[in-house]
Amino acid sequence: MLDAIERAVTILRTGTPDIDSGNKGPRADAGDVAFRPFDHIERSLLPVARRLHTTGVRARPRAVFFDRDGTLVRDVFENAEPSRVVLMPGARAAIARLRAIAMPMAVLTNQSAVGEGRLREADVVRVNKRTNALLGDLGPFFCCFHSRDAGCACRKPEPGLIVAAAARFDVVPTDCAFVGDIGSDVEAAVRVGARAILIPTPVTRAEEIARAPEIVGSLEEAVDALLRYP
Repeated sequence: MLDAIERAVTILRTGTPDIDSGNKGPRADAGDVAFRPFDHIERSLLPVARRLHTTGVRARPRAVFFDRDGTLVRDVFENAEPSRVVLMPGARAAIARLRAIAMPMAVLTNQSAVGEGRLREADVVRVNKRTNALLGDLGPFFCCFHSRDAGCACRKPEPGLIVAAAARFDVVPTDCAFVGDIGSDVEAAVRVGARAILIPTPVTRAEEIARAPEIVGSLEEAVDALLRYP
């Protein structure tokens, strides 16, 4: 089962942008990238990935990815001001624990306001840099700047950002975990067999909580769960 997923992920990687190349999308000192869509996503992985989440296997991931708004920092609608970045409770301590064991990390964020003309890419980069300044090095930021109706493969719940981040660290998505606060974060992870952890907030819908394979109450609890097994 896992071999089949890994083969499909290898196929998906052929569409992954070279995120170190300046002509593939904006990149800032904070590791920000834009992600260009794959030609396709192998949707047949979805039922397989869902079964993986019911096996009870909870090995320590080889990389951990985070949503930004509502997970690492307070969700400020279409925020363009670094001064408005406020950490979620326990974020600094949780990230420090992962950094202490050299866990590869990345931040994956939808920023459709750029594609829809209400924010600039530079605004997102500044907020990302402020997030990094408050939390320390979080690794690369993978940003989907496409509009909601663009039909891209990177806007969550599509899993393109997860596949790209996994490729950056030379791991497969099934060896990764993604921590977020809404259903699209969970669905993106489940579609490629990554471990999905939901931290509900007031904006999380009841049906999203009901569907989540793993729920915790805070970032610190998420790290507890991720590091529980060697």
